[in-house]
This record gives sequence, C-alpha cells and structure tokens, in this order.
Amino acid sequence: METNRARYAGLALINGVMIRDERALAVAVRQANGGIQLTLWKLSPGARWQRRLNRIPFLRGLWMLSTMLESG
Repeated sequence: METNRARYAGLALINGVMIRDERALAVAVRQANGGIQLTLWKLSPGARWQRRLNRIPFLRGLWMLSTMLESG
C-alpha cells in the first residue's frame, strides 16, 4: 500500500532557516531584538516536465537545491 508522503526541503540561513514544499516557501529569520520574522510565499504549480523530474530522486535533489539557492 502506497502512502502519500510530504516532500520538504530545508536550507540553513545566516540567522534563520528556509523550508519549502511543493506549494509554499517559508523563511524564518531572527531579528536583532530577539524576535522572529516569518515570511511565506505561495509557489506556482510546476510545469509538466518538473513533475516528471520529481520522480527521479537524484535529479529531484539537484532541482530542489538549485531552487533553494535561487530563493535564498
């Protein structure tokens, strides 16, 4: 029996973290006063070739890394 598993990717930032899944990107950064600023973005649905690419683990990892570096 196959289960639907969530796919998350994360990236450490200088003063925070960036987390993304297939639909959204979130960045949490610690401010100078000790508070945490949270910013959320909704991502546009991927093209057909991106969905096919996501089925291949190594290529999916390279794609996620490149988009995370571009976003961060």
